[in-house]
Amino acid sequence: MYWLEHEGEKRLLLFLALPGLIAGLGRDLHTAALTASLSLLAGLFGYVARQQSDTEADVLSRMDRERSQRIRAETERRAKIAEAERDVRLATLAERNRIARDLHDTIGHVLSSALLQTTALLAEQDENSRTGAIRDIQATLNLGMDRARQSVHGLYEESLSFEYELKEVMDRFTFCTVSSQVDFRQEPPHDYRQTMLKAVREALANVVRHSNATAVQIMAVEHPGFYQLRVKDNGTRILTEAEEASRSGVHLGLGTMSERAGRHNGTLRIERKGGFGIILTLPKRTDDKQSEKGDT
Repeated sequence: MYWLEHEGEKRLLLFLALPGLIAGLGRDLHTAALTASLSLLAGLFGYVARQQSDTEADVLSRMDRERSQRIRAETERRAKIAEAERDVRLATLAERNRIARDLHDTIGHVLSSALLQTTALLAEQDENSRTGAIRDIQATLNLGMDRARQSVHGLYEESLSFEYELKEVMDRFTFCTVSSQVDFRQEPPHDYRQTMLKAVREALANVVRHSNATAVQIMAVEHPGFYQLRVKDNGTRILTEAEEASRSGVHLGLGTMSERAGRHNGTLRIERKGGFGIILTLPKRTDDKQSEKGDT
């Protein structure tokens, strides 16, 4: 009976009745009862042993599946990392080529003109003409220097991102915990980035001067028609509008932020529930929207 139950041979369980039947035909009730009891006990042991074997097999199977899933997930993660690194390398090479073209177009033409002017100067005999030619060369080189500065300055501005500059601001803020979430499909214009960063700095300065906050949250989100910045703290010492007006520091800071927003036709809104916060909204310019449509 142990073997039948352990192996799950339900069709052969009919033979379990034979020992009891034989004992019953011999009218030995004691032997029949003992045989039935031992048969049931053996069957119980067989059932427990089978359940334990099934459980062990199930556990091993689950462990194998989990191991396979971990291996597959690790393989996919490494593939994504390799793909991301490859994309970064390609983007870096493309950016280097663009910078090289810009520098060549900007400076190469100016230097070529200066060389031609220098060659002509060597053949010039008249002193007044030589002086004029030298002035022309000087003007050409000054123009090239100005264009080089503009190119480098433009490349520097394009190389920075709002998230990178925000991280630098957050790293210098030690008053309390600060977290951020940035969700931009494309980088805002340089002047927009600077306006938002100045608003962040002013808001954090107000936290240090006037708040008892233990945490500050910064969120920057891009919507179809505008960019929005939200800086919120969890402080309980919240100034009313009258108190803000009586404290020149707070009033001046909020007024400056509002003035900067107005330069871009934006708005600044104040939150006073659940902590103090500002919401800066900057509408997209027409050229930004056209650029976004083109990218789409």
